[in-house]
Amino acid sequence: MRHFNPTNPFELVDVFVGEHKPFDDLFNNRMEVSAFNVVIPVMGVSDLIAMKLSAGREKDLYDVSLLRKKINHGTE
Repeated sequence: MRHFNPTNPFELVDVFVGEHKPFDDLFNNRMEVSAFNVVIPVMGVSDLIAMKLSAGREKDLYDVSLLRKKINHGTE
C-alpha cells in the first residue's frame, strides 16, 4: 500500500500489510539513507528481495532481478 502527500508527490511511504518477518529482524537488517539532511531507515536489500519474491508479481520479480544486479556489481 502506498501513501503520499497530495501537496508534494515526492513524499511517498510504502506500507507493508501482513508480517513476513518480525519487525525487530527487519529493523536490525535495515539500511540508512540520507535525503535532505535527514537519515531515513529503509528495509535492507535482502529483506526487500525476500518480500518481493513472496509477492511473486511480475513487477516484483523484475525488481528482484534489478536488485540482484546491483548487489552483484557492488552498488548495494
